[in-house]
Amino acid sequence: MKFSQHALVRSQNRALPPPIIDLLLDFGQSRRRGKADVHFLTRSGRAKLIEAIGSKAYGQIARKLDSYVVISDQGSVITVARRLRRIRRA
Repeated sequence: MKFSQHALVRSQNRALPPPIIDLLLDFGQSRRRGKADVHFLTRSGRAKLIEAIGSKAYGQIARKLDSYVVISDQGSVITVARRLRRIRRA
């Protein structure tokens, strides 16, 4: 996955390493916002993730999973951030 310079800085600032971003992309759901896709975890995505990695490993990273990733149409990560509130449906 290609990261923009902004995304690299933001992921470091927000302590979201690439493996966490990969989990959000693999198990998360996406919503179209403007000209990009926002990926985040839902309850069903969290349940699938717990099945895949186990509850002990999930417990260690659970706080970091309250985040979202914005992907451009070209497939690069634009930014990452912590979710402070619910992502609305369009």
